[in-house]
Amino acid sequence: MIDANWHMADPADHEVFSQFQVEYIRYLTEGEQKGADGVPLNVVFDIGGHEIAFMRPAMMSRVSYTFERKQQNLEGERKRWL
Repeated sequence: MIDANWHMADPADHEVFSQFQVEYIRYLTEGEQKGADGVPLNVVFDIGGHEIAFMRPAMMSRVSYTFERKQQNLEGERKRWL
């Protein structure tokens, strides 16, 4: 979704979204394609491997913050037209 819609993101969000993309690609490479020498990802986690987090708190809070801000802006515009 982000790949095809960078034009819709606020410039202030680009860094956080870019980091999300990097981490998601890492997840796909290491998790989905069993990038840990063919060892299934759940086994890597079970023996103490680090979880691959591609949706970090910074990304979640940025999305929530931006959504709420946009929602408030739209509500303000809607009230102007009533």
